[in-house]
Amino acid sequence: MVRKYSYAKDKDKFLSKHFQVKEFRSYNDTTNKLTTDEILIDDNLILMLEKLYDKLDNLYAIKSIVITSGYRNKEFELSLANGVLNSQHMQGKAVDIIVNKKSGGVVDSKLVCVVSEEFFNGIGYGKSYTHVDVRDNKSYFDETNSKTNIDSFESYFNINSGNTTYKYKVGDKVIINGIYVSSDSLDRLTPKITNGIIIFVGIIISFFFWLFISNTVEVGRCRYFLEKVNHNKTPLDRLFYVFRIKKTMPIVNIMFFKNLYLLLWSLTII
Repeated sequence: MVRKYSYAKDKDKFLSKHFQVKEFRSYNDTTNKLTTDEILIDDNLILMLEKLYDKLDNLYAIKSIVITSGYRNKEFELSLANGVLNSQHMQGKAVDIIVNKKSGGVVDSKLVCVVSEEFFNGIGYGKSYTHVDVRDNKSYFDETNSKTNIDSFESYFNINSGNTTYKYKVGDKVIINGIYVSSDSLDRLTPKITNGIIIFVGIIISFFFWLFISNTVEVGRCRYFLEKVNHNKTPLDRLFYVFRIKKTMPIVNIMFFKNLYLLLWSLTII
């Protein structure tokens, strides 16, 4: 049901948990004036906005949904460059919104369009805002280039490009083989591996460096100082003695178990 409100009388009235009447006013930013005291608002629009708010908050931890344009009376609508007689704004069924995040910045309008598909039949992409409305029939469009009849914003923006292995939805946070996969950006479905994989690879490289390089050089270091006791001119290449005599694997094996036993002993296990 579309309800009629007065800005003067009802502006501070809460329509739901997050939205007040005054946010839907017909306001001309050029003249900085209301274009009418009357405000038309569809109940279903409020319901869907609240559902969208909850979904976006769950995905991106949002601070607010700011309505940049709500109801428009006929004179105001037709005064706009892209104004039309059948505008959903004139019927109280549409809003243009910006979604602010608690961490600062805004949620990309492309992502808002994709998430909005669950709740709105009418969705329009604007570079700095998103149009949503509760019309009866599906209508997705791009207001930056006037493209209409968009079937899906996810495919239109190529968000899921090249992904044939994983079928995640916007905002999914999943673990693949123990590695966290980010889902907060447009390329989240590739999937894009976060810093977790870098840390994991770093640990593996460090382990093998310790096992094959550090341990063998440690043996060479001991040999160098033993020889240094009797020979002042002991060459530094004694540090790499193990590699030179090609006895790396036996030394690696011995040093590994020596350090393992020392570790277990320090834990009082043996």
